[in-house]
Amino acid sequence: ENGGKCDNLCVKFPDQYTVSLIETKEVGVEGKSKEVAHEFVFDRVFSAFVPGSGTQEAVFAETRTFATLAAEGINTCIFAYGQTGSGKTWTMQGGKGKENEGLKPRMIEEIFAIADRTKDTFSYRIAFYMVEVYLGNLKDLIWKHENNPKPTRKNKEKIAKIKKEGVPDPPKLTIN
Repeated sequence: ENGGKCDNLCVKFPDQYTVSLIETKEVGVEGKSKEVAHEFVFDRVFSAFVPGSGTQEAVFAETRTFATLAAEGINTCIFAYGQTGSGKTWTMQGGKGKENEGLKPRMIEEIFAIADRTKDTFSYRIAFYMVEVYLGNLKDLIWKHENNPKPTRKNKEKIAKIKKEGVPDPPKLTIN
């Protein structure tokens, strides 16, 4: 954006639900510029350009309900979509320090906290997936499988504890 005007194409976030692509086109024989807006409305838009919505805490606060739903036995899914470099991994995994933790560690912590708070009333079997679809291939980001031979969890002691307690690996995921 250049002084409020867009050069060829720019992205604007008019509110917490809308992404606008503003395209500058030359029209007519005189070649005058005209801005054409393409608006896309979502359930929620998180961006560093929308005040208060671009933090890991803000994203978690908005999606925390999914942990409660999962603890109640409802299958849930959080889907991050975007071009390379748009922040999907940052949003899901995060960075160093508690304030930079992404959705994955925050959701796992929240689900286990709920299970701990309600352990006298309910019993839980917790299983989850984190996958990446890249160039049409599915990659399991948590569990070791023959199609993903390197374990991706850094803490091998936790994996050993899970296996010792008799919780089986989730089944292999496939896309047809």
